[in-house]
Amino acid sequence: MFKNDFNVEEGVHYFLTQTIPSRSRYYDFEKKEMRSSASSLIYGVVNFDPLSQQYYYGFFSRNYAKNASVNILGNVVTVFDKKYLKEVGFLEVDPDMYINPRNLIYKYNGKLSMGNNYKTPVRNRKYPWMYDFPNNYGAKFLLEDFKRYHSDNYIPNRTGVFNLPNLTFGIEFETCSGSVPQSECARLGLIPLKDGSITGNEYATIPHKGKEGIGVLHETCEVLQNYCDIDHQCSLHVHVGVPSVDKTLVVAAYHYFKTLEPQILAMFPSMMTASSSFKKGDKDYCKKLAKDACDSSLSVEKQFKQLFDMYAETPGFVFEGFGANHPHDRDGNRKWEVHARYKWVNLVNLIFGGAKTIEFRIHTPTLNKYKVIPWVYICNSLVWYLLNHQDEIIKSASSGKLKVDLNSIISSCFKDRTIVDYLLSYISHRMKMVVQHQISYGDRCGFIEILDDFAYSYDYKQIELVK
Repeated sequence: MFKNDFNVEEGVHYFLTQTIPSRSRYYDFEKKEMRSSASSLIYGVVNFDPLSQQYYYGFFSRNYAKNASVNILGNVVTVFDKKYLKEVGFLEVDPDMYINPRNLIYKYNGKLSMGNNYKTPVRNRKYPWMYDFPNNYGAKFLLEDFKRYHSDNYIPNRTGVFNLPNLTFGIEFETCSGSVPQSECARLGLIPLKDGSITGNEYATIPHKGKEGIGVLHETCEVLQNYCDIDHQCSLHVHVGVPSVDKTLVVAAYHYFKTLEPQILAMFPSMMTASSSFKKGDKDYCKKLAKDACDSSLSVEKQFKQLFDMYAETPGFVFEGFGANHPHDRDGNRKWEVHARYKWVNLVNLIFGGAKTIEFRIHTPTLNKYKVIPWVYICNSLVWYLLNHQDEIIKSASSGKLKVDLNSIISSCFKDRTIVDYLLSYISHRMKMVVQHQISYGDRCGFIEILDDFAYSYDYKQIELVK
């Protein structure tokens, strides 16, 4: 920051403390001249050394185009030129409010958390429930109403560029604060819900399909980012529907996703599978699939019995057919009692409840279209491959030779090489980002990614997924 001021001296031009010094003359970093009075000057941060983490303070005249603020361990200090903060990796957590990523992760009551201290959340726009319809935990109670609202009011103004498999998909967005207007919820088919694990609302989309669904999802993300915020207590869940369910599909799904597990988890912070280390409560919401949950040398019927017993969580409970309510959620309104669903990929909905979806729970919280839409394409490709290779998967698992490759799955699913290249590049980008955040900031929980969610974008050869 001193690069244009070759004669700066400590104690004359800049200082190492937030305490305002008293001098006979003051150097003005904006005007680059000495002043006899500090009455019209601001005292704040004029430089920062990323190696020593040392802030340097000085005086400067007000410049609305350059000045911003930085939160230094709870103290808000004016900054001479915000561009220097961006250059050394500070995050803009609110308009013109920056923070050093190294100050964001702390431990309180034995939990890793995010913020300046436990009393000061980084962002906070809380609103009461603002809707005329009931406050529910589950989207299914309002699903048909919102399908109708969307059908009657939505005018398509964008669409996905690339084809997807002929499967339905739906997204659950969790927020920590803010509220999407009721009119926008109705227009977009976005169902507001309550969730006891978060401080804001959850928003669930109606089922979408194809390029038209991607267009709606693109606009939904923009609206959510405009009105809501996320924090480390939130999640993003993607559901992909399957046309029908049988025992072969359930058995194949377990072996397939367990084999894919290391490749998928490499895209996300390592502590996502042990979320009780940073989320409130003692639940891990995205655990790894149980190892050897079923014996692949047995018949499909016997393997399904082993998986059913694990997912039912009730000794002696008898399989009553697909679609019956889970024994821990007989009325379909206490899903949090079904602990078996707390895996990075949830297969409970294939067996119980009638939803016939595979739920991907592992993604870091986000409202960002540049993350959500590629992840939806990836999840669709994973389910497409499973549906088309069930017998092959079970046969390979029984011989101990099951191998599945994420890149090959995406390449075989999408015929257009442009979207294949985009998704493979995005996957590689995410893997590198996760490693960088862990090495540079010690962030294994995704805190940095969450705080940068609003500003994040991904550009690969100027390819657009929506037009």
